[in-house]
Amino acid sequence: MPLKAVLDGLLSSAAFADGKPVQAKLAKGLTIRLKHQDDLVLVQLSREGVIPSTAEWKAVIDCWPGQVTIVEEPRELLPQGKRRFLRGKLRQSPRLVG
Repeated sequence: MPLKAVLDGLLSSAAFADGKPVQAKLAKGLTIRLKHQDDLVLVQLSREGVIPSTAEWKAVIDCWPGQVTIVEEPRELLPQGKRRFLRGKLRQSPRLVG
């Protein structure tokens, strides 16, 4: 499934998740996790053993359905066991329908 379609599905699920995170696992072990926080979207990339790259972050942003503004640049979080994290925040422009 193309990344844009995965993101679109995650965003739809996150909109109805009542502030709870939703996630999808992609090829090469990359996991994308999204969570709505008021008018922002918390985006977290993670993988076992190796921190996700800024190139992967850029690929996610480039495939985002609609326009976004980066509110918080991605930063590395403390590892949890072998899992490594990269997290940032986005503001999504409202999508026009029709």
